[in-house]
Amino acid sequence: MDWSNKVVLITGASSGIGRGLALELARRGANLGLLARGVESSQLAAVAGSAALLSRTAMEPSPRLLEVVDQIRRETDSGSKAGSQRTMALAADVRDAKSVRTAADRLRDEFGRIDVLIANAGIGATTDATELDPEEVARVLNVNVMGAVNSVAAVLPEMVERGSGQLVALSSLSAFF
Repeated sequence: MDWSNKVVLITGASSGIGRGLALELARRGANLGLLARGVESSQLAAVAGSAALLSRTAMEPSPRLLEVVDQIRRETDSGSKAGSQRTMALAADVRDAKSVRTAADRLRDEFGRIDVLIANAGIGATTDATELDPEEVARVLNVNVMGAVNSVAAVLPEMVERGSGQLVALSSLSAFF
């Protein structure tokens, strides 16, 4: 597949498989919207040591997500096939449908469309599988299942209207084992 000029939204892009996909798709020339949980502006300002960040929106991309964006920029600035590649860092919690929709709208405003969604955000249980904790199961399902549902809901209407688009959902049973 030719990824150049494709607009791809990747959830869970700050680490693991999401980070790896972001780096590889950037190398192939895709324009990316990288989504991960954000941090409060005041927390980010404390980390970065900059009060200027306080004037921006309440949620900002996490330092880990910004590291991914920086790595992509360093690699794509080296004159590869991805020379015109652009990346946008987006802060949203996939459990919050409105937050995901707002992030998808920002990406559409910047690039005009979303061609591919990679719903990758996921977490694992923090308790042992033999200690079945209903609250922990609900937390994992809310991120791993409802996060994917919220992500698809944010992009599907536009894809259907346009008559094209691709949805990719990643999941793992290891969330409970």
